[in-house]
Amino acid sequence: MTTRERVLRALLDSPTEFVSGQSLAAELGISRPAIWRHMAALKGQGYELEAITGKGYRLPQRPDVLSKEEILCRLETESFGRALRVLAEVGSTNDEAKAWAMAGCPEGAVVAADTQTGGRGRRGRAWASPAGKGVYVSVVLRPRAAPAALGQLSLLMALATARAIRESTSLTVSTKWPNDVWVDGRKVAGILLEADADLEQVRSAVVGIGINLSLSAEDLPAQVRRTATSLNQAAGRPVPRAPLVCALLREMETVYGQFSSGHVARLLAECRALEVCLGRPVSVELGKQSLQGTAEEIAAGGELILRLASGETRAFMAGDVSLRPRETGAPESRHEPATE
Repeated sequence: MTTRERVLRALLDSPTEFVSGQSLAAELGISRPAIWRHMAALKGQGYELEAITGKGYRLPQRPDVLSKEEILCRLETESFGRALRVLAEVGSTNDEAKAWAMAGCPEGAVVAADTQTGGRGRRGRAWASPAGKGVYVSVVLRPRAAPAALGQLSLLMALATARAIRESTSLTVSTKWPNDVWVDGRKVAGILLEADADLEQVRSAVVGIGINLSLSAEDLPAQVRRTATSLNQAAGRPVPRAPLVCALLREMETVYGQFSSGHVARLLAECRALEVCLGRPVSVELGKQSLQGTAEEIAAGGELILRLASGETRAFMAGDVSLRPRETGAPESRHEPATE
């Protein structure tokens, strides 16, 4: 932890108490002017510090600041997020992370941004990423796995995202195959996994995660406004970004560790328990192909098993799934990705 991070941690640990500049300087082994410079830098990042001569410093309110210091001073992981870039603006966190991966960054390296100007979701759809209204994070992985395992990995990253959201908000969270996260029957987060691989081995994979925190209808494309929601709306309170990012990275590291060691049976059982498609009539679209049937199972490799009206089963590694009415009638509105 850097000195700046330790200064911030001391302030966060004493939300109602003043932190003595002199005591803090002695504890960190730096001068009082150095403490003042760190406090000034924190003010520049958006922290509204209260300073009283003879008492010290405190944070009367915790602003929703997404900074490297804010994340690292809370981080509880072994490797995920220890190499970290936090950007005010980026075209795409996935593109930034892929370039970093090609340059040799360690596994678990993370790119986060306040806003994306070219964010994207699955199948090249645009991903709305307005400043301060969401979590936009990409993580570099180097799995020792064949490309066929990427479907399972994507599914498990959705599980990790659902766990982090549930922990941070106490909301009831579900998932929709292959990797959407839902709250209150609407999409709140999505995952985009992109890999550098040959026919036999994955060299690197980048997992991009977008979570809607406070996007309004006006922030979203018209076609997805009825099928999207935000965490702040669902929770009835602001959900701060940095703690959510830290929870997300911790859950991703835990799930990825079990994936890497081959211990995924319980994780897949948890995925099935959260899945809204299973047992439901659905449509699955893959390219120009569209099939209707009942979503019967999620297989060990992450495939969705669809049972057709004929009784035949088909396995899908990817595709767009739409829930259909349980009874005969007109199809329900398609559940498009919330910001894709």
